[in-house]
Amino acid sequence: MIIDEVHHLLAGSVREQRQLLKQLKFISNELRMPIVALGTSEALYAMQTDTQIASRFEPFSLPKWRESPEFREFVVSFSRLLPLEKPSPLADKAIIQKLMGLSSGLTGKVTILLTQAAVLAIRQRTEYISADLIDQAAANGIYKLTPLDSKTQNL
Repeated sequence: MIIDEVHHLLAGSVREQRQLLKQLKFISNELRMPIVALGTSEALYAMQTDTQIASRFEPFSLPKWRESPEFREFVVSFSRLLPLEKPSPLADKAIIQKLMGLSSGLTGKVTILLTQAAVLAIRQRTEYISADLIDQAAANGIYKLTPLDSKTQNL
């Protein structure tokens, strides 16, 4: 079982936090289901508030990407998952540098930016991601695109 955004556990009351941690113990013990918990550094704090839970999870930090062949491969691999009809020149050095600068090396921001650029490529009927579309996606905000007008088709 994969649980994302574990740091939101801290948003609840102390009682609610204890109940959720108790449920994690139940899943781990009774159902013998492996658990991967994901989140920010606050997630680590949330998990360490219960010593039994803390002993069952080994913290692992995912570093930010740096401009590297591995980052380029990640970007190209991710682009293959996007429903575009034409290949995108995402391995180009200028595009890699643009993605790195806009995302600060954070995986989530890279994927959101590429996904938004892919949506724009489909809407504009280019069917591939260009540097210009990445700029347009960034200009619309890393986390959301402007809503479609009522006459266009939802994607």
